[in-house]
Amino acid sequence: MRTGLLFFAGLGVGVLFCNQTPLFQPIVEAKQTNVVVTTSKMDLETAFYEKTLGFKVFYHDKTSTFLKTGSANLVFVRSPSSSAETKRICLDVGVPSVPDAAKKLKAAGTKIDDADPAVLKLNDPDGNLIEIVKG
Repeated sequence: MRTGLLFFAGLGVGVLFCNQTPLFQPIVEAKQTNVVVTTSKMDLETAFYEKTLGFKVFYHDKTSTFLKTGSANLVFVRSPSSSAETKRICLDVGVPSVPDAAKKLKAAGTKIDDADPAVLKLNDPDGNLIEIVKG
């Protein structure tokens, strides 16, 4: 039985099977990631990512907010209604210690799923999934 791994690199998408070469090669290799999320709750989202997760706001205007963590940018774009919002994105956010992150999040009143000791799962105010892993 072959085990597969789906990976995303830069603008290329490839499928890699054990002992085989990728079907598609990346067009470019990204050094920075931008994730764009539409939301009608931009102020709540910004406050959650900034105050709870420690992202840094580096640009804000009436229609968008840009936050940074490591080499990734998270961009919130104001949506006129909740029906146009992004739902169920998944951000992998690395931390030095998963148990320490769990303690801090619980102390801040954040509801987390820590059934898997290697991964904390939580949702932002819009319901988007965040997975926190050691990294």
